Amino acid sequence: MAKLNDFSISDFSGGIVRNKDDKDMERNEMKNTLNLDVDEQGKIKRRRGYQRFATTASNSIFNGIFTQIESLGSAPTRVTIIANNDDPIDAYNLVGDDYLTTALADGATTAVVGSNSGFAASGTIEVGGDLIEYTSLTGGATFNITETDILSGALYPVGTPVRQWSAARTTNVNGVVGIYFAVLNNIIFVNGRTGSSTTTDGVTYSPITDADEAAGIFATNYRDRIYLAGSGATDGAGTRNGSSDRISFSDAGDSTSWDINNFFDVEDQRGEPIQALKVSKDKLWIFKTNSTFYYDEVNLKQTLFDIGAYSHRCVQEIDGLLYTFCPSGVFVTNGFEAKRISDPIKEYIKDFRPTITETTRPIVTNTFSGVYDKKYILYIGDILSPSTLNDVVLVYDTIKKNWTVYDSIIDFQCFLNWPTYTSAGRIQQKEAFFGGDNAGIFYQLFHNQTIDTAVTPVVTGGDIIANNISNSTGTSLSTITETPFYDLGFPGWWKKFGYLRAIIEQGEFNIQYRLDKGSYLTDWISLGDYKGTNIRKKISNEGSQILEDEGYRIAFRITSNSRSTITILNELIIEDSETLTKQQRHGTEFRRTI
Repeated sequence: MAKLNDFSISDFSGGIVRNKDDKDMERNEMKNTLNLDVDEQGKIKRRRGYQRFATTASNSIFNGIFTQIESLGSAPTRVTIIANNDDPIDAYNLVGDDYLTTALADGATTAVVGSNSGFAASGTIEVGGDLIEYTSLTGGATFNITETDILSGALYPVGTPVRQWSAARTTNVNGVVGIYFAVLNNIIFVNGRTGSSTTTDGVTYSPITDADEAAGIFATNYRDRIYLAGSGATDGAGTRNGSSDRISFSDAGDSTSWDINNFFDVEDQRGEPIQALKVSKDKLWIFKTNSTFYYDEVNLKQTLFDIGAYSHRCVQEIDGLLYTFCPSGVFVTNGFEAKRISDPIKEYIKDFRPTITETTRPIVTNTFSGVYDKKYILYIGDILSPSTLNDVVLVYDTIKKNWTVYDSIIDFQCFLNWPTYTSAGRIQQKEAFFGGDNAGIFYQLFHNQTIDTAVTPVVTGGDIIANNISNSTGTSLSTITETPFYDLGFPGWWKKFGYLRAIIEQGEFNIQYRLDKGSYLTDWISLGDYKGTNIRKKISNEGSQILEDEGYRIAFRITSNSRSTITILNELIIEDSETLTKQQRHGTEFRRTI
């Protein structure tokens, strides 16, 4: 018998790794994770949830834009447009945006904000995502409430966001299957398949006269022009953008002026349609499903083969590199060389099948991505392997180079970013991240403070803890961490495992373990709840007649299910273990060959 040194797992920064055998895994890697993040110190912590931000569209929210329009001689105007996937689209604009200066409780007759930020004289406001009707507005800051949807006992504290959205505005865009936005010289370009529009405020939309030339599936801004790929227009005389291989572009500096001769075709051997446009490093990158090209106003050249993009919404730029999802996996690329980064989570994407909107101008609508906190966030929907999960999001940390997995992200249709801004005396110091669902509801995700602060910045609100579908209704987030098997540095040796100590920074965890007995693996055996910051428990099944503390290797499953806190685990320490001789063993006589 020989006593072993304590074995510590204090770094989980390797993330989930599903493509290695246990014996090849690093100590900081995990076999399974769900709804977890890894912080800067390598600790595992439960991800933040989401909370309802607004109820806007009457149909699924497909896209949106948050931007500031600079006007000569006036302060910047913040324009927010949320658009659904109707034909024609309904667009919604944020017209009122403030916060409560006094708490609002059930039975209140007034709601008070800091100032009038464009609210209508009467109508409906959203307080913390809940709808409240008011009959009049007094002094530009007091809403007189006669009917409320405040739930019994609900309380909206000081700092709760109060917002108002414009009524649906049907744009002049027609034939839409998915809409995108591009900004050129403070004019917002809104694409359409049979004609596009422009707006400067999200309220008034002007159709572009050159309807055929300006028709397309998605657009971007490159070198002072709008570039537009694909079209819903029928090929015919005078139609220059009637091909899924074609890219049209506006006149320089003018998104409303399109010449019939301003186009080029992007052809490949497979005959695939263009699926994405992205500007990076002063080049326009063009993605088909399995190929990548660049364009620089002079050259059009294919740079990548067998690597492309499922959709325009799958391509993101982070720190000068492009991240994309295509049939070959998830890649990071500078446009000329690419590295597949999805091998650790390939089980999650191997059965992904794109949903094609239509055959003539195919668009993939069941996967999309976003960027938040230097992470590439990829929605892939429901999966059956490696386990059955709904509304799955794969998260790649571009700094730590690891993957984590989220589920229960509701049935989102898009991700959107709200950048930092200063407008009308309002300050938002941190970029926020949003999702729009299939019921027309708009949610704020993963944020640790409310989106707005006062003119003198103060933090309002706290962590988004749960998946809040309203101010007071939400669900807890279940987290799972499964470690690989650990041999404590002595492969092939039979061991008697001692104690498991858990160093917990916040919250509580339930911990199970299983043993590798050589000829079989045990079921998961519970050590119970670890409550407190420094808890030590004997590794054994106290309810069993057979002491379950011996084997070649040991693994752990750590779970938490809380709506009240962001649980954080710092370290696991296996203490007081020892190797056993054949004569000392109580378990199987089978010696495992490594």
